[in-house]
Amino acid sequence: MAYTRKFQFYGVSLNTLLLCLVQVVKPLWPFLIAGSITLYLVNKVQESGVRSPEWRNDPRNPYAAQIAKESLH
Repeated sequence: MAYTRKFQFYGVSLNTLLLCLVQVVKPLWPFLIAGSITLYLVNKVQESGVRSPEWRNDPRNPYAAQIAKESLH
């Protein structure tokens, strides 16, 4: 019989770790997807707000220099 080396993490096999991970993620997948979509949309709204004409040249805008540099091209 050939010796087969199995991956073990502190005495726990990889299959056991994956099984535990699946049992945790399986009921939470809708929340993970919804959280990802929410973060994406908040980022888009923030970026459009920062680049709006009202805030484009405001000195409080942390991206004003970057926007000015992009508008020159």
